[in-house]
Amino acid sequence: MDLYNDQTLANTLSRRGMNRERRLFEYDMGLGLDIVGMAHQLVESHGSFNWYDLCCGSFLAKNDFLNQVHSIYEKVEVVGVDLDVRREGVIYANAVTFPIPEGVNLVTCLYGLDSIQTYLRKGAEAIQNWYNCVGEGVVLAFNVEKDSIRVQGVDISDYLKNELGDGVEVFSTPGNERTHNTFKIIGSGDNIQLPIKRGLC
Repeated sequence: MDLYNDQTLANTLSRRGMNRERRLFEYDMGLGLDIVGMAHQLVESHGSFNWYDLCCGSFLAKNDFLNQVHSIYEKVEVVGVDLDVRREGVIYANAVTFPIPEGVNLVTCLYGLDSIQTYLRKGAEAIQNWYNCVGEGVVLAFNVEKDSIRVQGVDISDYLKNELGDGVEVFSTPGNERTHNTFKIIGSGDNIQLPIKRGLC
């Protein structure tokens, strides 16, 4: 049984007054990205850019992004997904099982995996589902507190590096209280199957 269901988790996130109003520069810094630059590059090469952000909170970064891409505004799509919907236009859904659609170029989750692991104990399941949803060449970027998700006795960063090799980049970001591992994964079009069992993740 889950520790929290969707509605209970939504209420918990809302009550606790977490900082869920991050700006675009925090995504770039925290996830090692240049989202505006990526958008311009993909619009030029493929004609469009689609970005989905999971556990997006109020998703102020969306406005920041759109304000910086005036010349390609009609060729970009930015979608936020969250259980704690704080602004119009955010999709109400559980990020763990959300079916990421085809045609997406970038999928991000900034600090959201911390809540997924803390309240649902489904951090590894979320990573597996996200990776298996994205197509070849799609960038999947997320971070999570170091050593909070373990698979077969090792931190998820070591497990994914062993499984995906050059397909994953991992670096550490020290915070005020906790160190986070940041992951940047390039989709291969293949699936991974993590050994997810009660007590391991």
